[in-house]
Amino acid sequence: MYVLDIKQGSSLVASLTIDSKGNLYGTSMNGGNRDFGSVFELSPATNAAPKWIPTVIHSFGHDEDGIAPWDQVILDQAGNVFGTTRDGGPAGGGIVFELTPDSRGDWMESILYRFTLKSGGEPYDAPAFDQAGNLYGAASTAGGPPCNCGAIFELQHTSTGWKETALHRFQGTDGSTPVAGLVFDAKGNLYGTTQEGGAHSSGTVFQLAPDSNGHWTHTILYDFPQFKNGSGPVTTLVFDKAGNLYGTAAGGIETCSGGCGVGLQTHSRL
Repeated sequence: MYVLDIKQGSSLVASLTIDSKGNLYGTSMNGGNRDFGSVFELSPATNAAPKWIPTVIHSFGHDEDGIAPWDQVILDQAGNVFGTTRDGGPAGGGIVFELTPDSRGDWMESILYRFTLKSGGEPYDAPAFDQAGNLYGAASTAGGPPCNCGAIFELQHTSTGWKETALHRFQGTDGSTPVAGLVFDAKGNLYGTTQEGGAHSSGTVFQLAPDSNGHWTHTILYDFPQFKNGSGPVTTLVFDKAGNLYGTAAGGIETCSGGCGVGLQTHSRL
């Protein structure tokens, strides 16, 4: 066990990410040098106490930087760290960031995208990579009629930087407020959840399937019935080898007065 001090980070709500060398990476919503959150690394020590050596690789909150990262980070094959912040940036809608180590062990932040809230904003979870190195994620809010219901976005790595495209804007009846991360299947389809919306306003499980023209088709795989099989999913789905999806729902069923939550399995239709 290791306990961070306030300068390293506080309010840890995200899971950890481990690299090939056994180093752990995490985020804190508060703390850090400016008290706007941090990204930290815990490296295993050899024959020494404490067993873990902490390093704050980035403190948020300078200039137009993001603040308050909510969830875990991801790593690419080169060891660079990617993630999102829900807040901060020039419009207050959060950012997508990359942290790159140099030969001295120092880390440099690159802001890949600053959300404007018109195209989407307030991402909670880390983005996901496709095989070409593009990033995909969920913005929990997005401007435009009929509601600020959220959007699924792509950040494409081009020769002039990162280009943002909204792949799907939620309309409420097809889902609202996507806060969880996305997962790919072997065919390049995306899967995720919305915390709210759908026919019963209790959340959905959805698929986004690309075609040869670069368009994405949204399909609701499961529409949570209110107070029956859970509601309000907020965590990233996982696949089994057969192509079934598993997840959890924060809300429970009507027989549980506290809304105790449920586990969810969605069977593959492939």
